Formats: sequence, C-alpha cells, structure tokens
Amino acid sequence: MRLAQNFSYLKKSTASFVLFLFFSVPAFAESRYILLSGGGMPGNTVYSQYVQTKALYDFLYSKRTPNSRVDVLFGAGNQSKDKEKIKIADVYHMKSFNNEQNQMVMMIPGVISNNLSSKKEALLKVFEETRNRTVNEHDQLFFFVSGSGMLNKTSDGADDSTHLNNCIDMWGFETDASFSKYWSRPFGKRCLSVSDLAHQFQEHVPEKRVIYAMSQCYAGGFHRLAVRTGPDGFPTKHGKACGFSATTDDSISSACLKTASEVSHLGYEHYLTAEIMGKDIATSQPKTSPAKTILEAHQEATVALISRDIPLSSSEFFLWQWAKVIETKNFRPRYGSFSVYEIFQLYSRYTDIKPKKPSYEYATFHKYMMRNYKAIVQIYPDLEATLQKGLLAHRMKLAALVKEEQALRRDLLVQESKLRRLRQDVLLPAWRQVYESNPQNLGLTADELWAEKNIYQPNEKRLKQEKDITIAMEDMLTNYLSMITPAKPERAKQIAEYQAVRESRMMDWASKNKDPRRQQLAYDVTRHAEDNSKLRQQILEVQKQYGLVRRMLIYRQILGAIVALESMPDYKALRDLKDLRNCESAKLN
Repeated sequence: MRLAQNFSYLKKSTASFVLFLFFSVPAFAESRYILLSGGGMPGNTVYSQYVQTKALYDFLYSKRTPNSRVDVLFGAGNQSKDKEKIKIADVYHMKSFNNEQNQMVMMIPGVISNNLSSKKEALLKVFEETRNRTVNEHDQLFFFVSGSGMLNKTSDGADDSTHLNNCIDMWGFETDASFSKYWSRPFGKRCLSVSDLAHQFQEHVPEKRVIYAMSQCYAGGFHRLAVRTGPDGFPTKHGKACGFSATTDDSISSACLKTASEVSHLGYEHYLTAEIMGKDIATSQPKTSPAKTILEAHQEATVALISRDIPLSSSEFFLWQWAKVIETKNFRPRYGSFSVYEIFQLYSRYTDIKPKKPSYEYATFHKYMMRNYKAIVQIYPDLEATLQKGLLAHRMKLAALVKEEQALRRDLLVQESKLRRLRQDVLLPAWRQVYESNPQNLGLTADELWAEKNIYQPNEKRLKQEKDITIAMEDMLTNYLSMITPAKPERAKQIAEYQAVRESRMMDWASKNKDPRRQQLAYDVTRHAEDNSKLRQQILEVQKQYGLVRRMLIYRQILGAIVALESMPDYKALRDLKDLRNCESAKLN
C-alpha cells in the first residue's frame, strides 16, 4: 500500500517537472556538422557507409547557412572523380555480374565533394581550426559517425573488456609512393577513443552543446561522453554532449558485417539518414516529412531497424546504468525513506506491469518500447511469448540463444577445419601441379591465366604458412585492388571477376577430371562450403534474435529505472535525465 501511495503521489508531484523536460527545448540559431566515416582499412570501409555519408553530406551542405559549417571525413579523402586525383579505391563493394549469377568484390573510390581523409590527425585538425569559432549560446555541433569501431587496448596489448574507453577505428591504410606496398598504421594512430573525443569536445569545441549519432561497433561506449559514474557510485550526467548509438558498449553492430557492403544493406545509419532527409537514400524517393528533431529521427530509425542492433539514446543509457546499479547487492538509495527492498520491488514490478496511472516519462517510453515490440513480433512471432513477459523470461531466452549459438559455432569450427584442409592440403596443391605442368588443361581464359601467373600462384606460395590461405588471399586482394583500381580499373575488374569464380573453376576442373579422386574432391569441397554457408547464416540469425531480445530486456530495465528514480525520488538523477532529454531533443536546422 505504501508503495502504491508513494507512486501515485509522485505522479502528481513530478508532472510539471516531466512536462518541462519534454517541452522546454530551445530553438537553435546555427548548427555545425561533422560527418566521420570509413573503417581503418579498405576492407572495413563498406559501400552502405559511403552511400549514407555522401547522401547526408550533400543534404546538409545544400541546407547550410552563411554561419554554419559542414565537414566530411571519409576513408582516404577522395574529393574528385578525376582519375589523376583519386588517392585510393577505398570502398568495399559487393557487385553482381554474369546476369546476377555471381558476386564479386569491387574496390571503388568513395568520392565526396570537399572530402577529407578520416585519419585521426585530420579530424583533430578540424577541431583545432574551429576552436575559436564565434558562437552564440544556442549554437550546437552535430557529430555523425558511421565508420568502424573497436575495443581499446590494455597496457599489455589485450582487448579492454571494460568497454570504458572504446575506439572509433580511423583511417589507417598506408602505401609507398609507387603503390607497390601497403601497411596499417599503429593502433594509437587509428584509435579515436572516448577520452580523446571528450578532450576535444571540452577544449576545442566552442558550441555549448554537442549531439552525436554513431553506428559503429561498440558505439554505446561513447555515451560515456555524456554519462559517467560519479564519486558516490551512481550514474551522473557529464560534459556538454548527448546523443545516440546503434548498439551498446559491448556489442558489434550490423554495420560491421560484410553484408553492409551490399546495396541492399539497411542499417541504423541508413534509417537515421532517411529520417533526417525525409527520403530513401538509395532510391531518393520521398518517405516521410523530415524529422523535426534528432530524437525523432533516432526513434523512427530504431523502430524500422529489425536487426541485431540495440539502439540507445544517452538518456536511455543513463537509465540503463541506473537499472544495473539498482540490481546490485550493494545498492543503497541516496534520497528518500524507501528501503532497498521496497525500491527493488518497484523496479522489478514495473519492468513487467504498466502502472494504472503512469508518469508522463514512463508512459512516453512505454509507448516507444511497444512500437519496437510490435515491429519485432511482426517479423518474429515466435518471440512474442518471451517479449510479453518480464526480465527473467528475457534472460532465460538469451541464455538459450547463447547455447544455441555455441553449438552452431562448434559445428562450424569442425566444418571450417575440414574445408580448410581440403583446400590447402589437397585442392590447391593439385591445382598448382597442373598449372605448373600444363596450364591449358585448367580450362581458363587468357585473362584468368594471367591472374594465376601474376597474382595467385606467387602469393599463395608466399602465404603458405598462414592458418587460412583463402582468408589471407582475400585480405591481400582487397588491399591490392584498392591500390591499382584508380590507375588500372580494367585490370582490377578482371582480377575481381576471376576472384569471384576461381573456386568454381577449380570445381569444374576437378569434377570433369578422369581421376575419381579429383571428382570426389570437388564433391567434398562443394558440400563442406555449402554446409559452412548454412551454419554462418544460422549463426547470424541467432545473433539477430539475441540482439532483439536483449533490446527489449534493456528497454524493460529502463522502465523499471524510471519508476525507481521517481519513487525515491532521486532529484539529482531526475535533473540529469531532464538535461539529457532536452539535449537529445535538439532541432535539426
């Protein structure tokens, strides 16, 4: 009874506070925009990122005012389609050919007007150049990131599993002057960390407010630009930033998958840009009216995004951190007369059951959560039974999905090992033997024989100590095509087409061979390759369902945190929440 009375009282006492939270967003005079995209290496700079970044830049640049500024930093920094001015073909693009029967990897130059390289020092230079920019109290900086992300490193070189200082992977591909050699820049020159950005925002950004939107892997870690753990152990607002991420601090995003190199890939960055522009970025067809605020764009993009991603705003991250604190054994409320047990009971109850008279904050987020729920169960009706229940059911489902993925991965390791041995120990040596003795018997065209002689045979010998020659060759070819495409596009296309069909050429040769051992080899390689592909697709599907269930689990934790904070009431946390919400509701002008 005491809990119900307190919650009812709180609903009334906080009404004006919550209304102020949602309707006190000022109109901003000018905005500055920085668009950062492109992975550390050409193979990580995928086509969908290029299309999205170019579309958003062109849109924002066309809307600029005399006092606004739009900077774009993508990949190698290609600005012109002039062949002589293209630096590197820096975009990994899967393209169909042979009447859609095959897919080849093409490296194309990501040309954007006024583009700068996405090297770390290039971004720091942009910040330095604008540090003394004249601004008024309502000016703001929008910082969009759609590149690659990675974990930071500990002092002994291991991945930093705390996720407290994650990295954006900046452009790190270097070549010699003749484009005959390439290498990766050191980790320190590729990692733009949370602490690096926090320093730049504090020291070199004159605007009073910074709003970020990020879709790279581990992007949620950058919410620590806005939310930190205070000296008392509780989450607290920090700095002048707020923003949005495609996923949590400990998860990779769909933008990191190779499927993001395909035209059909639709990730968080795609939907967010479409909402900002009010049209589909692939077709340019009008979709809706452009979003009025970045928060509206984020929420519409999230509902449309049925993927492994777990989009969060900084205020949601703040509430999620509060939920995790409340769930710990050492939690003690810093305000109010409620006991730990009473607070936890409120938190647990209202992650599952909607109050009869919810506060405005709770009702608004619950409505948003239910939009996500309906979108998910429309595609995955089998998840409905779990998503209708509370935290325990969600966690049990997540545990089951983890076990399912582990079993699939064990099967995949076995299949990969078999396929790798067949390719490296049997198929490639047999193919090489025939090539060296009588290459005309392989049934290749003159262009394909050229590729064997100049690309495959010498490099496969050089890479024979690699654990997986196939993967090593794919990486080498990606980087090689990046270097030669600008000067020799036809030669690059020839190599890319052969790369796409080379194994099928081997299978044709082996299956038509008079030696039954060769025929069996073709059958075995084909069967194991198909099994591998099926297992990989099954793993991706399990990971997708895991992300969707975890998204809803986190959203339920956020609901519980809202009730707990309002019930205590923790006025400091509620003020922080208000400030974050106001920042996130920035208008897109």
